[in-house]
Formats: sequence, structure tokens, C-alpha cells
Amino acid sequence: MAEGITVKFDPDPSVLSGLIERIQRDTGKSLEDAVRIAAWYLAGSLSASTKTAKKKRGLRKNKGKEKSRPTWVYPHYVNVYRKDSSIARHYIKVGEETTDPAIVIPKAGLAKSSWKWMLGDLGKPRKAKHGRIAGAVSVRSIGTEKDPAWQMENRLNYIESAIRHSGRAPIETAFQRAINSGNRKIDGMMAKAIAKGKA
Repeated sequence: MAEGITVKFDPDPSVLSGLIERIQRDTGKSLEDAVRIAAWYLAGSLSASTKTAKKKRGLRKNKGKEKSRPTWVYPHYVNVYRKDSSIARHYIKVGEETTDPAIVIPKAGLAKSSWKWMLGDLGKPRKAKHGRIAGAVSVRSIGTEKDPAWQMENRLNYIESAIRHSGRAPIETAFQRAINSGNRKIDGMMAKAIAKGKA
């Protein structure tokens, strides 16, 4: 499993180039602003497609595969993430199915919040459930005014597994969703402008 996600793109080979061109053409933004706005739509797409964890981990039945964890002492276990992003089993003793600290997820929704922190970095914040954690994400311009490019990095070690996707890589899905979202927004803006002009 990947430890975090890094996205780099610029307006030329990027799959967002069509959206960037439309932002310039239909809204009058500069290339620099258009690339930043496209990056904002991408971060928003990743936020929308990221799961919000339940407040408690689901109990799983111990099938007795580990001799040191007999089923009559440890009837259940929960999956927890290690710092290296691997999954470990934490076994629950009889009678502690509701009191074992490992059952509670203290920062449920942190993954979704991490993308919303990026939205603020890109100029238009969205309310996040959790406050920002230093070093968890970064957004920075890696280009110039004439050749703009952005890098977005999410360093949460479980972020990839938190993203919903159907048969395609999470980032590929997110790019297409960003394009669709951006086009819908511009369509709405243009429709309002036309309606206002007819009034």
C-alpha cells in the first residue's frame, strides 16, 4: 500500500488541460489562476471520494488461527493500521467488546478533512471536521507565472485505502470527477450570465 499520495500536474500533458483552457476562455482567468482553480477542483474531487470512517471499528470473529489468541479468551479482533501503513489484528478479550480502546477511532473523518485543508491552501477553504495536522499535507506551486504547475501531497499513510473507486486507480477517477465538476460550475455561471442578460 502506498504511504500517502502525491499529485503533480501542469497545463500541457495533464488530463486537466481541457478544463484549464475552458476556465481561461469562459471566465477570463489568467493561465496561472486557471491552473490553481483546476487544482482546487481536483482536491475537492479527492475529498468527495474519500470515505469517512465510522466512529468504531467493526468486530471480526476470531477463527483461532493464532494459538496465542484462543477463541474462548479472544472471541473477536479489529483491524488497525500500523505506522508503516500495514494492517495488524488487535484481539479483544471476552467482555471487552465495547470497552477496549482499540475499538474507537479517535479521528474518524481525518482523511476527508486532509483534502479540505488543501482547498484552503488553493484559495477557497471548506469547513473540515478536524483541525490541520502539521506536515500531513502540502500544496505548493512548482512552476512560474508563464509555466504554472502545482504539487499536492497527502502524507496520511492510509489515505489511498480511504478513497472510493470502482475498478480504476483513485487518482484517475479523481481527475475525471474534477473535470466534470469544473465544467458543471462553469455551465452554471454561463447560464446565470445569459439569464441576467435577458432580464
